[in-house]
Amino acid sequence: MSVNRVDASEFPARIPCCPSCVERESTFECHSTQTALSGRAVVNGDAPEVSDTVLTRLRNNVTMIPKIVGAILFITGMVVILDSTSRLLIFLAAYLLIGYEVLIRAGRNIIKGKVFDENLLMSVATVGAFVIGEYSEAVAVMLFYQIGEAFQDAAVDRSRRSISALMDIQADHANLLLGDQVFRVDPTVVEPGQLIVVRPGERIPLDGVVVEGHSALDTSALTGESLPLDVSLGDTVLSGSVNQNSLLTVKATKPYTDSTVARILEMTHNAHRNKAPMENFITRFARYYTPAVLALALALAILPPLIIGTGWNDWLG
Repeated sequence: MSVNRVDASEFPARIPCCPSCVERESTFECHSTQTALSGRAVVNGDAPEVSDTVLTRLRNNVTMIPKIVGAILFITGMVVILDSTSRLLIFLAAYLLIGYEVLIRAGRNIIKGKVFDENLLMSVATVGAFVIGEYSEAVAVMLFYQIGEAFQDAAVDRSRRSISALMDIQADHANLLLGDQVFRVDPTVVEPGQLIVVRPGERIPLDGVVVEGHSALDTSALTGESLPLDVSLGDTVLSGSVNQNSLLTVKATKPYTDSTVARILEMTHNAHRNKAPMENFITRFARYYTPAVLALALALAILPPLIIGTGWNDWLG
């Protein structure tokens, strides 16, 4: 069982972690199991994990280097007059540098049994262009596809950073005032009507009304307002705000699950999990589109020479 230690000097009065704490040498050891993490899990239990480390960014930058080199080779092959062999080699090098990830993913998915996806479609289209001698078109298609993927990755990265910032607005504990003692508890166990103490620098864990104290709140994470909001007796305060100046005593008016922070996180969570109707349609459509296009291309290449007797080069080239 975990043991939390809270220094009594951090508060103006005796402050055990919970009602079952015992005093030991000016610190209080908490052996309580009252923290109710399940309430918070309703909101963000399935929230996507966010990874925005320097190592991750460095890895992403490194993977862009071959694509940039490939793009330079592609431009060189387009503007410089070369013999046929040199032209083939420079476009082939550009193609492999730009599209090696797509080719690897296509091969890996085929091994896993996931044959018909966008990676296979891109691979077949560009390799087919190479086979018929359209080198520049093959590289251009792969290049534009990778540019689109880069924009998508950038959008996803911004979304992850936004979600990460949202996760930071929730307080990890509440200082519950019972009588003349303050108990460090999970915000989910605080009920409407109970009093909580908010120290300078702490986030307000629940929506409530100030019953004692005067301070300034940083509400920029909620409203975008950069100027501090002065609050005093009788003023409403929102969870997620940061107490800047002095001690506040707040009377909770809503349970944690109905607080401003909980609603924001829940909406973000639902928006991440629930696909838009158009996205669902595209996902279903792609299951049939990819094999249909491949089958149609194969039919156009094979059937006309067999049925009407024309030359194979007319349909394959």
